[in-house]
Amino acid sequence: AQTLTDLVPTALQPCVCVANKKPCDLCCGNLCFLDQGICVKLIPKKGETATALALDSCIFTDSLKKCDGLFVLKQASQVFLALIELKGSYVDDAYAQIAYVRSQRTEYADLVKHLSEIVANRRQIREQAFIITTSAIDRRTQQKLETSYGIRPRIITIGKPASSAPD
Repeated sequence: AQTLTDLVPTALQPCVCVANKKPCDLCCGNLCFLDQGICVKLIPKKGETATALALDSCIFTDSLKKCDGLFVLKQASQVFLALIELKGSYVDDAYAQIAYVRSQRTEYADLVKHLSEIVANRRQIREQAFIITTSAIDRRTQQKLETSYGIRPRIITIGKPASSAPD
C-alpha cells in the first residue's frame, strides 16, 4: 500500500500542505487552500488517501502563469489530480493559468509521470481542474474559453465572503 508521501515526488514534498500557513500562506490545513477569502477543502472518503500541494509561491516562485494548488486523491484503482484556481474575478485568466500548468510546467509533468509509475495503467490517472470563483460566467463565454484553451474545468461559483477568513 502506498503512503501519503508516495503520491508526491521527493522534490515536491516540501510544498505539501501540512497545517495553516505551512509551508506557505495558501495552505489553510493539510487538505485546504485559502486565497483572497476563497477557501476550498478536500474531504476524502473512507479508504481514500489525499494530499494537497501549494503551487503558487511554493512550487512555482517565478512570474510565469500558475494556478493556486493541486489535490492528489488516491482511490483503490485510480488517482485523481485536481488543479485548483481560486479566483475572485477575471475567470478567463484562470483558464490560461490551468492550461499553462498542464502543458508547460515540468513539475506537473513530473508528477503525472511519478503517479503513472505507481498505478498499473496511465488511464487510471484522471486529470481535472476546478475554478472556484465569486464571479458568474455565462455559458457562451465558458464555451469560448474551453475551446480556446483546450480544457474543461469545473466552475464553482460561491458567494463573496462578507469578511476575510479568520487567521
